[in-house]
Amino acid sequence: MTPTLTALLCLGLSVGPRTRVHAGTLPKPTIWAEPSSVIPWWTSVTIWCQGSLEAREYRLLKNEGNLWTWVTQGGLWTWVAQKPLEPGDKANLSTTYMTDRSAGRYHCRYLSPTGWSELSDPLELVVTGSHGKPQLSALPSPVVASGGNVTLQCASRLGFDRFVLMKEGERQPSSTLDSQRAPSGQFQALFPVGPVTPSPRWTFRCHGYYNNAPQVWSYPSDPLELLVSGMSGKPSLLTLQGPVVTSGQSLTLQCRSDVGYDRFALSKEGARDPLWLLGRQPQAGLSGADFALGPVRPSHGGRYTCSGGHSLSSEWSAPSNPLDILVAGQLPYTPSLSVQPGPMVTSGENVTLRCQSRSAVDTFLLSKEGAAGPPLRLRSKARAGQHQAKFSMHPVTSAHRGTYRCYGSSSTSPHLLSQPSDPLELRVSVTYVPRKVQGFIAHTTFKALELHSYKRCQFAACPNNRSAALPRLRQSERWLRRLRQRRLGALTGWDPPRSPFPLGSALRTSPSPGHTEISLLGAPCTAAILTPKDGGGCPEASRQGNSLIYTQTSF
Repeated sequence: MTPTLTALLCLGLSVGPRTRVHAGTLPKPTIWAEPSSVIPWWTSVTIWCQGSLEAREYRLLKNEGNLWTWVTQGGLWTWVAQKPLEPGDKANLSTTYMTDRSAGRYHCRYLSPTGWSELSDPLELVVTGSHGKPQLSALPSPVVASGGNVTLQCASRLGFDRFVLMKEGERQPSSTLDSQRAPSGQFQALFPVGPVTPSPRWTFRCHGYYNNAPQVWSYPSDPLELLVSGMSGKPSLLTLQGPVVTSGQSLTLQCRSDVGYDRFALSKEGARDPLWLLGRQPQAGLSGADFALGPVRPSHGGRYTCSGGHSLSSEWSAPSNPLDILVAGQLPYTPSLSVQPGPMVTSGENVTLRCQSRSAVDTFLLSKEGAAGPPLRLRSKARAGQHQAKFSMHPVTSAHRGTYRCYGSSSTSPHLLSQPSDPLELRVSVTYVPRKVQGFIAHTTFKALELHSYKRCQFAACPNNRSAALPRLRQSERWLRRLRQRRLGALTGWDPPRSPFPLGSALRTSPSPGHTEISLLGAPCTAAILTPKDGGGCPEASRQGNSLIYTQTSF
């Protein structure tokens, strides 16, 4: 017999004995919803109930607290009975427009010649889109090592009582948690996820709802996909603009690898979703991608990593080392920068750069112009009405030469910086210490001499005179020829990357036995070079007071 549907308009009435709802001995039917039990507002849904071959009639019940109601055709719902192709009869109930009135907990049962079946298991029919969507983010990053764990944060400024996490491809929620008030004032839930594996894809959304309407959910959050990294080589992440940038400046982050990846992902710590970009194949066998972030805004400040992958695999590489992007000029004060004992020092001395401000500062940062690495950071200390930090360099070397600036930052927004201090240029003169001392002393009238090394020979010369130009290489070559003609010995290995002589200097040789004196016009000093006649060595120099000691050393 074909199942029939009884059109009983009994909505809102409790189930009485005339409907014979006492538990029977027949197997309970199966109930489900298509396309899903979680349906967006104002879209269609179909509820199916499947019983036995002997089923004559199906009924759908909605549990509204202590009140059970029959759901019948008419109104928003329409029953349709059909004979399935496979064994077993089933019927469905459809609605064209899903609303909060349609959401709820449903059961179904069927009638056979021997009576009514048991009630099916409950079906939670949920409508989404009744409230604003929350935000879903991964902490600390959406890039997760294979086998690792991650925390997903679902947050909203709406006072939801609970949050639900949904994984793409699954019918049932992955997890439901009570809402908690965050220090920022938002309501949130923290969902632990893991361990993750390279497949299948790990894509999530979340919703919020109130306890008085548990089947009426918010709009879904934007999707968040986790990038599962494996053991393949991690790429490098860098920026040509340096780690400290200013608002309006163009910013591009470059992800590079010597592995032939054909896609790359850039992730920002705490961001909802990574940025995607297909890779390319630059020269020299490197693969990479350029992420143009556009003109800098305060929101660009943060910690970034990038990963590489192959389009035929769901696995990603290990993430690059993190790169911090710091946006200067976002805090309303300007610190000052000073140096002790002074801006001009000799290698080996102890130097302290002090950054200070009258404004409240949590952390001071010291950056060097042109440096690729991150700025130095120190916690601020209050002293005599000032907040300050002392950056020590000891012993100082030629690598410390350069122009420095300092900034202040707040612990609440560590990637947003104050205005920069005025630049401070640190000059370091180099002292060369020989392995052994023999020879003579040549006095100099200037303390800061620079030593230049070309292959196996060292030359002592004055610092550059900025008001003139470098002598051309052929001038140096003519001078060397004159040295040879005067039989003062030949210098070995002449292959300089630049002239060893200061800017604007004129050369004058003196045929003293065993050495040549160079008079450096336009610079307040003289220097001497020992040129051994046998060509068996090159001179070395060390400082004693205001003099240089030149020694001959065999190689």
